[in-house]
Amino acid sequence: MAEYGAVGNAQTRYLTVDGLGSTRLITDGTGTVTSRHDYAPFGEELTGSSNGVRTTGNGFVGLEAGVRQEFTGKERDAETRLDFFGARYMSSAQGRFTNPDPMNLGARIRYPQTWNMYSYTLNNPLRYVDASGDGQQKSITKSSTEHSQVFRQQGVTF
Repeated sequence: MAEYGAVGNAQTRYLTVDGLGSTRLITDGTGTVTSRHDYAPFGEELTGSSNGVRTTGNGFVGLEAGVRQEFTGKERDAETRLDFFGARYMSSAQGRFTNPDPMNLGARIRYPQTWNMYSYTLNNPLRYVDASGDGQQKSITKSSTEHSQVFRQQGVTF
């Protein structure tokens, strides 16, 4: 994915993403790494490290990178630090959406994670991705057929 600067600051930057779609590496037009990014499971950007690995010398510039696409490729608001998922905003610091699921797919008695209308990916962000914020999870570890079977077994229908 390429991101282009404003008219006064015309530059092309290339974003390298991980399996979730999160921006992990930014390079310039010559292939030089300009910044690196690490995220906690729910998308909070990790900016410092006690072990000395996430330093500016290693390219971890954190919040100063100026890139819009961050966790799962969603645009992060610079003022509120909320990620825009289309249907609603998510707080990576809290690990949940800021308003209830607009589709309200309904809770299933046997599966408590479906009761929480604010949860991101049934509180399992390493296995699922909610691409649009409407509560529909997509498995990143299973094929679409296996993914459908998992949710049918849980009583969740889309």
